[in-house]
Amino acid sequence: MRRASVQGFTFCAPHGADLSQDAIAGAFDSLLGCGLPVSLYQLPQVTGNEVAPATVRALATRHANLRMVKDTSGADRIADAGLDDVFLLRGAEGAYSRHLKIAGGRYDGFLLSSANGFGPQLAQMIDLLRQGRRAQADAMSARIEAVVEAVFAAAAGIAFGNVFTHANKAIDHHMAFGPLARDVAAPRLHGGQTLPDELIAVAGDALARHGLMPARGYLYS
Repeated sequence: MRRASVQGFTFCAPHGADLSQDAIAGAFDSLLGCGLPVSLYQLPQVTGNEVAPATVRALATRHANLRMVKDTSGADRIADAGLDDVFLLRGAEGAYSRHLKIAGGRYDGFLLSSANGFGPQLAQMIDLLRQGRRAQADAMSARIEAVVEAVFAAAAGIAFGNVFTHANKAIDHHMAFGPLARDVAAPRLHGGQTLPDELIAVAGDALARHGLMPARGYLYS
């Protein structure tokens, strides 16, 4: 695998709501046996199950190559268990400023779909936390969260494709074109459809309402 430039893997638990922790652990044991660096992705929205904190702890004890855990469940059970021997990333949206270790939270960092649109803003929030400016960081966090909630809720009503993809493409459309975004054709998806104009409008309104609409899109800089 190294000759093929494979440097590591990210694995989710096997699919199945009725899987026991022993079955989940056995599947990970087999995969971790590859010896390459591995990150464990907690994604119950897809797998239908959760890897218990005790299972993660046991896997980390048996396999030094388990380097990272990303948890998108929103329940934070793994992080709350105090697993400090693995690098913890939060993939669930919301309340960004309170979840990082530098703010007294449990996570080393984020791995968020919304970072595709809000990378600079999230970086600014983290810098504010490092500077001890918690109130300003919380305010930035709240503004990002408000936009994400509004756009994700609107995207949930689209009958085709992936909610996360649609929401983040709508946000990025405005980041790319700024105030001119509504005059530009909506993004085209892999399936051939285009994002509905209504979603583009919701994203633009939310960004403007919360002071996150760029004065000039990045494609014009």
